[in-house]
Amino acid sequence: VALNGQLVFGTQQAGFFDPPVPFVWTQAGGVVSLLDIATANDITLPANYYWQAIVSASADGTIVVGTAYNEAFELRTYVLTLPVSAYGL
Repeated sequence: VALNGQLVFGTQQAGFFDPPVPFVWTQAGGVVSLLDIATANDITLPANYYWQAIVSASADGTIVVGTAYNEAFELRTYVLTLPVSAYGL
């Protein structure tokens, strides 16, 4: 939870064998994929990564830290920097 409760970060997974999807929730926009938000804000994400989870976020939501697996299934940490406006706030 960040920005005084205006942003909620998490991970959802439709089923056990489905890939996890890191998400951001806002009251106005509902649940939106963090990957979609990053792409919409001109952040180039590495191809062939399996995005796993959001681990932490800064108090204002502009820094997001999480984990992903590469093609060799090696766990990697990612850090995204986004403007607050990326969330539609």
